[in-house]
Amino acid sequence: MSLNFLTGLILGNSMYLLLLIDFLFRNILYLRIAAILASTCAILYYLITVHPPLWLNIIWEFLFVLANVIQISFFLYEHYIFELTADEKQIYQ
Repeated sequence: MSLNFLTGLILGNSMYLLLLIDFLFRNILYLRIAAILASTCAILYYLITVHPPLWLNIIWEFLFVLANVIQISFFLYEHYIFELTADEKQIYQ
């Protein structure tokens, strides 16, 4: 077996395993992190194992990563950085 084949086997299976794990998470932050890892494996798979690289797939996977990073930043801002005033907390509750 060639190194290229083994690399593709590891990256391809890692990608699908991480996608499967995505469906098991209830915490949206963990789900998005696993989705980013899966997309990263997909990007590497399309770059390393396929000749010529599948640029359409790479671009779309990059956009999925970007969307998840943006959503994680919104989540962290809302849950850990953003503070309500005492009046706003009373109205919210």
